[in-house]
Amino acid sequence: MDNDSDAGFRLAVDLASQNGMDETARANRASLLEAYQDIAEGKMERFMALLHPSVSLHQAPSLPYAMDTKGLDETLAGFEQVMVAWAKMHVTITELTAAGDLVVACMQVSARSAATGAPYEAPCTEVFRFHDGQIFDWRPLYWDTHAVRNAFGLPATTQGAPA
Repeated sequence: MDNDSDAGFRLAVDLASQNGMDETARANRASLLEAYQDIAEGKMERFMALLHPSVSLHQAPSLPYAMDTKGLDETLAGFEQVMVAWAKMHVTITELTAAGDLVVACMQVSARSAATGAPYEAPCTEVFRFHDGQIFDWRPLYWDTHAVRNAFGLPATTQGAPA
């Protein structure tokens, strides 16, 4: 995969410390790191193999691709929906930490909406819960969902705001 700045998708891995993890956490973190490294080379197979048959993917209700999937087919369809929503997406993993069955990836996302061409840039965190060495629950947490909505030309939402 072409990994220059003009590529449609680019991933860089820049990790800090690895302290405070047990063997399960180390194994889960290593599996996800290897999958991310493969994604950086344009290979998705290892990541797809990490997904548990009962995996769920949760995207915030305010996002243009809000979802709560259950099962591999729904999750893959949901993931595809997110990927086609962005014309370009560059992700840099800045931290990958784990404890027990939980792995958290902190990243910087720079993207363009496929619908409008408008840019989006902000931190994002993906929280993965593992079961028997596979991702069972996946929760991307965007720093600014309002900015995502703006990039897609959608009106502001008051969902989740105090009454």
